[in-house]
Amino acid sequence: MKELKRRLVSRKSERMAEEKKKLRDHAIHNTKTIRTYDFKKQLVTDHRTGKTARLKEVLDKGRIDLLRE
Repeated sequence: MKELKRRLVSRKSERMAEEKKKLRDHAIHNTKTIRTYDFKKQLVTDHRTGKTARLKEVLDKGRIDLLRE
C-alpha cells in the first residue's frame, strides 16, 4: 500500500508539473511584448517571467539573468 501511495503521489505531482509547464509555454509563445523598458522609473520588465530589474543593471552591466526564472 505504501508503494501504491508513493506512485500515486508521484504521478499526481508529475501531471501538475506538466500542466504548469504547458501554461507557461503557452503564455510565453503568445506574448507579443517581451520586455518593457521604463526610462522614467529606470526599470525593465520581462513579461514572459514577470520579473522587473533596474535598467542600469541590465543595460550597463549586462545582468540579463536578473530577468530570468
